[in-house]
Parts: sequence; C-alpha cells; structure tokens
Amino acid sequence: MKFYWIFMILLLVACSKTEENPSTNPDVNDDQNDDQNDDQTTDELETYNLSLLADTGADGDIVLMNIDAENSEVTTENLSNSFGFNQNSKMDFRESGEITWVRDLNDLDYPIGQKNLNTGSINTYNQLCSIENENIKYVTSSNGTIVICSEFYDSVNNLVIANYRLKGTNQDCALFSLEGYYTSAAFLTNNLLLCSVQRQDDNTVGKIIKINTNNGTVEGEIIGLGQLSFTSDGEKVYLFDDSLKKYDLSTFEEEWDVPYNYIYNEGFYPFEGEFYQDRLLIHTGFQQPSPYNTGIAVLNKNTGNVIEDNTSTDFMSDLIMNMSIAHPEANNFNATSINMDLEQRVILITTYDLATSNHYLIYTNFQSELLKVIKIPYPAKKIFFRP
Repeated sequence: MKFYWIFMILLLVACSKTEENPSTNPDVNDDQNDDQNDDQTTDELETYNLSLLADTGADGDIVLMNIDAENSEVTTENLSNSFGFNQNSKMDFRESGEITWVRDLNDLDYPIGQKNLNTGSINTYNQLCSIENENIKYVTSSNGTIVICSEFYDSVNNLVIANYRLKGTNQDCALFSLEGYYTSAAFLTNNLLLCSVQRQDDNTVGKIIKINTNNGTVEGEIIGLGQLSFTSDGEKVYLFDDSLKKYDLSTFEEEWDVPYNYIYNEGFYPFEGEFYQDRLLIHTGFQQPSPYNTGIAVLNKNTGNVIEDNTSTDFMSDLIMNMSIAHPEANNFNATSINMDLEQRVILITTYDLATSNHYLIYTNFQSELLKVIKIPYPAKKIFFRP
C-alpha cells in the first residue's frame, strides 16, 4: 500500500512539471508557439524583387532603387527627371505595388502621376478634374480610380470646405464636398472612400466617414478621439485612437475594442497595414532615444492580440552588433524604413550609416539575425515588394 501512494505522488509531480512546460503555457499565444519554429534561415532564405523609394539629398530628386531577387543587382530610376515627381508631391503607396502622386507647387493644373511597380507602366495626367486655388491634402487610388482630397476656406460662411474629386478609368470626374471638416486621410476600397476627418470647431473630435463613390452618399461614420488612424482589408476596418478597434466595413458596427500598449506614431492617416491570412502587420514606435523611430508588430486580425514585435531596444542593439561584426564599416547606423514578408516572416530594414554615409538593405528576423545584406546607393524611405 505504501508503494502505491509513493507511485501516485511521483505521477502527480511528473504531470505537474509537464503542465509547466513553456511550450504548452496557456499564457503564450498559439501563434507565437508556431512562429518560434518557423523563422527563415540563411540556407532557405527567400529573396525578393524590391523597389525602394528614396530621395537623393541636396538636389531633392526622388528615385526608385530596384533590386533583382536573383542576383541582388541594384538599378536606379530617377522619378523627378522622368515626370517632375518631387518632395512636395502628395503620395499614396499601396501594397499592391501602385504609387500615385500629385504635385502641389502652386500648379494650377496639379499634375498627377501613377506608376505600377509590378508592370512598370506609368500614367501621367496634366489635370485630373478641375482644381483652382485649393490646398491638396491627400491622394489615394485603387484599381485605376484616383481620388484627390483638397480643401479651401469659405470666408463668407467661415467654413472649411473639403472636396473629394474622383476619376475612374472610364468615367468623368465626380465631386463630393463636406463642410466644416478638415480632411486628414483617405483610403479607397471596394467603391467606398474612407476618410479621416476632424471638426473645424473642435479638433478633439474625429470621424471616419464612408462615402459611396458611385453616388457621393455618406453611408456611415465612426466617431473617435481626435487623431484617427485606420486601415481596411476590404471587409473590416481597423482603427486606432486610444485603443485598437475593429469594425465591419459594410455596417460600420464595432466588433471588438482591445487595449493597445505600443507607441503609435503613424499620424492620423491610413496606417501601413499588410494582411496575410489571420495576421495584420502594423508599424509602431520605439521608445526614444533610439536608433530607430518605427518598428513593426504582427497582430491577430480576428482578436487584436499581439503575436510578435520588434519594439524592444534589444532588437536594434543586437542588429547593430551583428552588423558591426559582419560589416565593420557599418557600426553606427540609423534605420530609415522597414517592411516584412508576413508569410515567410522575413523583416527588411534599410539603414543610413552616420559615420560613413553607407546605406544598406538588411534581411533579418525577430531574433536580429543577419540573413542577407545588400549595399544601396541612397537611404530608403519606403520598401515595396514586387513579383
């Protein structure tokens, strides 16, 4: 009988230790457990066709640095020389590979340019809709449709008038207006224009309004606190004010509201969100002082839970140390842009070396490993994936 009780005690202790195994800890997100075994290694690293947007510095030219996946060759394309793209242009970037811009240098015709990074095609318009003496605030595009957001001040009624001009591939210009609101951002998806606006008489009140681009009707609004950042996957809207909220795009009904503990520094415009399966990639802020202003976090888009991020200071300090060992000439740099392949879990970071003016594109992961390093001629502001 004594042997029986000793055996039962040992069995219970063994079961208890099994339950305390970190790999099965219920406090650890299932996605995190899966991801810890999925990081890319150098032997199996997938490389990418990339386009990096940069400016050349003193002369103010805007260039694209195109990188070939097969041989990592870097070629440059000067967008300023091609069609007047400059640092004063309002720009719209889409993960689909489309860049749209509009010049706002007191040009009466406000020229528009559009480049598809996937196909290389370029479209330019001397004038897109009739705009006179208005302040261009934003430009956005989707599937051939371009929307220009502008505003002017009506001194008679003391009102700001926000104008939204829409031009599709095979349609005439359409004009929608909103009185008494400043436009902060616009995002076009599925024949719907989502706009972040703030009241003229109270800038602590912000809204996301939904405009049907077929008829100009405002179909819904979300009220928030001042600066509202948002993105959409075409079915849901993800919005930041003092927390992270998820809304159904068709009904604008809130589905959940979860705390958000990161520094958010994207400003009140559509934040850079990339979607893959159940995941949402967002750009976040680092605690300052730091050699990097913007980090990334991967969220579960169904729950808002954080799967993983690189916002700790250890990430950048470890990356700098690894770079200084592998590339002694690059031991004092700032990071200038970041993106991530959610499927392969590869992080891409571009740098600017403070001492030597050397610039690099680094392939890494959440463990700060150096997977690949490519020298580039200019510090990049934006990283695009191409097919």
